[in-house]
Amino acid sequence: MRVAVLALAGTLAIVSQCFAAEQGPPAAAGGLSQPYYIWPRTGAQHVSLAGEWDLGWRDAAVRELSELDAGTEWFRATVPGSVHWALHRAGKLPHPYEGLNSRRYQWVDEKVWYYRKSFDVSAPASGGFAMLVFDGIDYYARVWLNGTLLGEHEGMFGGPAAEVSKLLKPGAANEVVVEVRAGNWGRKATWKSRELGTVIKPWVLAGGTGAEAFFTLGMWRAARLEMVPATHLERPFLVTESASAEDATLSLTVEVLAGTHSLGRSLHPWDKLQLDSPADFARLPARQGLSGGTTLRVDLTPVGETRAVVHEEWPLDLLEGRNWVTRKIKVARPKLWWPNGLGESARYTVNLTLVEKGTVRDGVSFTSGIRTVTTEPSAGPRTGDRWADWQFVVNGRRLFVKGVNWMPADLLLDLPRDRYRWLLGLAKAAGIQMVRIWGAGLLETEEFYDIANELGIMVWQDFPVANQDTPDWPQPVWEAQVLQNIFRLRNHPALVLYCGGNEFNPYSRGNAATIGILGGGQLGRMLALAAAQLGFKCHVFAPNPDAPAFDVVHRVTVADY
Repeated sequence: MRVAVLALAGTLAIVSQCFAAEQGPPAAAGGLSQPYYIWPRTGAQHVSLAGEWDLGWRDAAVRELSELDAGTEWFRATVPGSVHWALHRAGKLPHPYEGLNSRRYQWVDEKVWYYRKSFDVSAPASGGFAMLVFDGIDYYARVWLNGTLLGEHEGMFGGPAAEVSKLLKPGAANEVVVEVRAGNWGRKATWKSRELGTVIKPWVLAGGTGAEAFFTLGMWRAARLEMVPATHLERPFLVTESASAEDATLSLTVEVLAGTHSLGRSLHPWDKLQLDSPADFARLPARQGLSGGTTLRVDLTPVGETRAVVHEEWPLDLLEGRNWVTRKIKVARPKLWWPNGLGESARYTVNLTLVEKGTVRDGVSFTSGIRTVTTEPSAGPRTGDRWADWQFVVNGRRLFVKGVNWMPADLLLDLPRDRYRWLLGLAKAAGIQMVRIWGAGLLETEEFYDIANELGIMVWQDFPVANQDTPDWPQPVWEAQVLQNIFRLRNHPALVLYCGGNEFNPYSRGNAATIGILGGGQLGRMLALAAAQLGFKCHVFAPNPDAPAFDVVHRVTVADY
């Protein structure tokens, strides 16, 4: 059975407002910015490009890659990581945080940096795709594979990505080169961290208050190559609809792409076309049905155990192109995910396997949890216009949440798992149940969320809008960054709330479009209504008109695209 629908449900049961994928400004032509997060694979399908790279700098960007052979001082660096830490660890500069050593780094953001790595790879399956994925480059980038320029990219929170099957050399050495420039490139003399212009970046990482000495740049997240067959899975989404000690009802949605891949799609295929005539739909290409024999295998296994508590096989009826499959899952006597201090933070490994005529073709997996999180009115009489529901209810149990604010764990983006474990472990030991990720900080990493899931620490995730207007932000880039991270984060049971940002005026003309992408306007109301019809509570926490201009808007986007 195949169901192709827009699934509006909540990884967040606290706040959910949705926006559609097929409305808004068109993506920038010729760039590599795109919204479709490519799901990591395992085994032979996954080639990690993390680890050692060559890193060097030049005063200006090269016109041809051959120019890198002369005049570039190369040294070894580890990815993921920032240029600043790479220079220190290679012995080029002293520790950046000691004494006045930060002054020794003031030239770093004035150079053009080049990362270079060779790797071997097997040929993708016949008719399949090879997806070269970068999970975070700060900030401007160009990428070459085997001498061919793939394109340009901007934005530090996800991307670029490209389909590269025709450029790979199976059984031989392949070389990838990444050019990186800082967000203030060419503007350092006039740069103001609270006036970011077109740069979508937390101001604290852009020479901001208390961090004036540094402007981060580099491949701060890992890179990878994902080999996927012609028919493959993408972007799974598991939602808890109801849960108790006796049983739970879950909703699973996953995309199945048949004969195509995500990066060949346009987020806004209609551009400025007005759909006011049935004749417009004649422009849609015909989609052919595929022959049968395709099955989706679904397994849910408690973390730490080997026996699946759910094992189902769903026959699929697919069309060429993009398909959505949505089904309900019943779990008897589930282990619930509870916040710190209230019980076990139980997690499940979800394995999805695509089988064609008895042969395994593709598979994705992720960790999730079974829990419901809602809010209801706080006790006491209402005494103001703005009276949001701030009484948290987890798995039907009311609680007074104990929380703290969270800033980046390292200003220069040295973010190993053990640092997260130490810091979040301290929070757990202090009885903390929620951390709010500051809007001038990061869209946090997988390592952060994995540990928060394990420790039972709920997460309020701000988007990186903080303390300023954003009239010049390129909206296609912002939209792509927002969606990449919603797709990436939404299965984490720790994630319970998205917030528009920190101390800014969402009603200013300079922020209206930015916040609109996070779910404003008629489109947001329409999708919020659709979500409510599916049984999910939807809120938009808007500022009190009588409050100071820096009051924060809380808006959430939870949707499938």
